[in-house]
Amino acid sequence: MRRHRGFLLRFLMGLWVALFVAFLSLIMFEARGGGIDFPFAGISIHAEPQAAVHLPNRIFACAETEQQHRCQTEVQDRPLVVVLEKLPNEMPGNCQAQYDGQFVDCRGTSIDYAPWTSESFEIAPSGLSPQQLRAIRRKYWGVNTLLALGESGLFQISLLLSLSACGLGIYSVAGLLRRWVSNSIKPLVAVGSGVGTGFIVGWVLLLALLESGFVD
Repeated sequence: MRRHRGFLLRFLMGLWVALFVAFLSLIMFEARGGGIDFPFAGISIHAEPQAAVHLPNRIFACAETEQQHRCQTEVQDRPLVVVLEKLPNEMPGNCQAQYDGQFVDCRGTSIDYAPWTSESFEIAPSGLSPQQLRAIRRKYWGVNTLLALGESGLFQISLLLSLSACGLGIYSVAGLLRRWVSNSIKPLVAVGSGVGTGFIVGWVLLLALLESGFVD
């Protein structure tokens, strides 16, 4: 029975580590960096009646002059160029966009990510079919999944991982202390160790979310 419990604990710990690393890696890989590395918090493609298709910031190459930011990438093997004029307060504005050499609608959607000088933009290129939009969403599934979850979803996942770490920490520490600590303080030490583990995990995930730009 003890052998089965040990196997189950190792399996659960391995599963938790895999989920934690995958979640944290996805957040950091898709980090938007708005206002720091890029002049925008994010750029999305208008896809009525579907939800907007978000493009990851990492695919854009941006150049800056005194008057404007110019960022470009390729979408469906066709060039997308976004030009943002610098306003007097240094905020990006007056968006102009070209897709495959044709001017397309570009508008600001919201002030999004700290620092406050960052803003999201939405473009509406013609010539993209629903099938192509779905292909773009599948290609950039990471950023679209994270933004679809939203702040509440990301916080719920972080809380679940933190509570799971707390529970696994209590269970594993209790097993380790079985022989070396008196019965009177075993529960206290185990609970304290588990809560501390969950607290550290929670702060790591919170800082990662704040740095990534997926929460304000």
